[in-house]
Amino acid sequence: MARLSKRPLKKPLKKPKTEGLRPGCIWPLSGCVPRYNHVLMDFRIHRHFLTVLVFVALAFAIGAMMGRAVAQGSGLQAFSKSTLEIEAQDGKHRFKVEIAQSPRQQAQGLMFRRRLAADAGMLFLYGQPQIIKMWMKNTFIPLDMIFIGANGRIVSIVERTIPQSLETVSSAKPANAILEVNGGTVSRLGIRAGDRVHHPALGTGG
Repeated sequence: MARLSKRPLKKPLKKPKTEGLRPGCIWPLSGCVPRYNHVLMDFRIHRHFLTVLVFVALAFAIGAMMGRAVAQGSGLQAFSKSTLEIEAQDGKHRFKVEIAQSPRQQAQGLMFRRRLAADAGMLFLYGQPQIIKMWMKNTFIPLDMIFIGANGRIVSIVERTIPQSLETVSSAKPANAILEVNGGTVSRLGIRAGDRVHHPALGTGG
């Protein structure tokens, strides 16, 4: 006869209760989530997120296309660029200028610009000396207008023109070119009538 072990007998494991479980439940807890539902929820969240990303990307693409179409269809003029120098009493001042030579370029000028670099400007070129008349329609920044005679000398200056004003701004004497720069530049650099402007289009060199 085998000797009996003094160790207590192990109780058999109880099977988990399955009464009342809904199909797909993984544990008999109230409100249990059906099996794989969390995977389905994650999939739906990711799908929604990807849908939002696609719509955002499409919105940016459409916006860029519309922007290019507006720019192409607006008829805005392009300008060539060069360097201009003003020889004032206290020294020489160099500007990077855009050249407005055709009637359409001159009609547009600096319209619609929201800013202009401190050393930038626009040079309007006319064939013959004349009393030149300008205005500030659709121009959003104040300007100094420097009227230049046939010999490259400044004949008159109008400072700090009023943005979007429809009042006429005229040269005091006949001029065949205008240099437009940021308002306040003339007083800041001490530019005066009689100073000379150097630019090849004015016949005064670079």
